[in-house]
Amino acid sequence: MRRLRFNRPSPAMVVACVALFVALGGTAFAVQKIGTNQIKSKAVTKKKLAKQSVASAKIVKQAVKKNKIADEAVVGEKVLDGSLSLAKVAQIVVDRNPTVPGLLPGECAVVDVAVEGVAEADRVLVLRRGPDYDNDLNAFAGPTGAGAVQITFCNVHETGATIEQPQQVTLAVFK
Repeated sequence: MRRLRFNRPSPAMVVACVALFVALGGTAFAVQKIGTNQIKSKAVTKKKLAKQSVASAKIVKQAVKKNKIADEAVVGEKVLDGSLSLAKVAQIVVDRNPTVPGLLPGECAVVDVAVEGVAEADRVLVLRRGPDYDNDLNAFAGPTGAGAVQITFCNVHETGATIEQPQQVTLAVFK
């Protein structure tokens, strides 16, 4: 029976194996020891990141707030279609059905509507909707104080029609 004979490794092979183990050990050590506290502020810049390397799945919720976004950094072409709904943008969204008094052409009427959480400094957007939506009735709104919004309806009809009916509106409040 023949014996298998192993040759001694050459000095070059020994040096190569030692270098391999040192390199692997150093990388493993770095992975264990380098955390966010060891990375200096502003050390990782846009130029140092590969394209598409930071996706939304890798960003912690609430990590990117408006004070961390540069002016004009998020513009129309950079926003994914359908990604923003009114509920995601406005802080308060409510549906109301205020009754508008009879308005002749050119007349306006103010209607007060209760909206919980609205403050005097807020901005209010009126979106009209519903089956009785009338193009000849304009509406705009503003907060009148804590918990109240004043909606101004104006009849811009040219032929003399009187508008008088409950109006379905959605109010979006921006803080």
